[in-house]
Amino acid sequence: MMVSRLSATDIKFSYGSSPVLRGISLNVDAGEMVGIVGSNGAGKTTLLKILSGGLSPDFGAVTINGGPLVGLKPRERARAVAVVPQSPAAPEGISALEIVLMGRNPHLGVLQWEGRRDVEIALRMMEIVDCVQFVDRHVTSLSGGERQRVFIAKALAQEAPVLMLDEPTAHLDIGYQSSILDITADIRRELGVTVIAAMHDLALAARYCDRLALMAGGTFLAVGRPDEVLKPDIIFTAFGAEVSILRHPVDGTPIPVPLSHRPQVAQLIQAGEEIRRTHANE
Repeated sequence: MMVSRLSATDIKFSYGSSPVLRGISLNVDAGEMVGIVGSNGAGKTTLLKILSGGLSPDFGAVTINGGPLVGLKPRERARAVAVVPQSPAAPEGISALEIVLMGRNPHLGVLQWEGRRDVEIALRMMEIVDCVQFVDRHVTSLSGGERQRVFIAKALAQEAPVLMLDEPTAHLDIGYQSSILDITADIRRELGVTVIAAMHDLALAARYCDRLALMAGGTFLAVGRPDEVLKPDIIFTAFGAEVSILRHPVDGTPIPVPLSHRPQVAQLIQAGEEIRRTHANE
């Protein structure tokens, strides 16, 4: 039997007297990309912190590669899970290469400096995520999308089998959103990394994730393939929004489109569906 790369069982967590997670269970297989989706305040970031060991659950357990996450020393945990937080802090006066080399810290001894192999690994990861051209640039001089690639390279330099991304496309324009997620897909193919990403854009999550886990009420309302999760009734329960599900013209993934009671908006949606059907029949 294959052991899941990551497994969470009946995770419960509260901030003071306010419950946030009410019994979360999830298994993620090696090489899989799972998107954690849900409304603002649903607990996606809190769940990622628990899955990565940044927070300890009040109840339940998380295992990585079959072993318990609780009890691992920070250095051991960093070799098992790499995290790219939402809007990571960028220190002044530090280069992109120096940022990426920080990802090698879990593999260094006390007071040990990076060696040639560490630099080679850092540069390779920068090449994979297409940011090696920024090697000498101060990270604060980079755009949001460029900076995001640098921090993904830093996480990859940890050489951890699990990569967690918290809203990786937040505050990025449509070009950078696709670029970051294309890079994530390349990482999975080339390095075999398992990816868990908290995402707010349901259409992007559907295109890039093998499975979605939709959070509502402190637990998972639905877990499965995008076309199993992104259904009008499920989305209405989670978000309180009425949607129509269109299909991407290239790969057929579901695209939730909010409905409006305004006639002209409904007519536009109907026209879009007719165009989709026409192209599908060509």
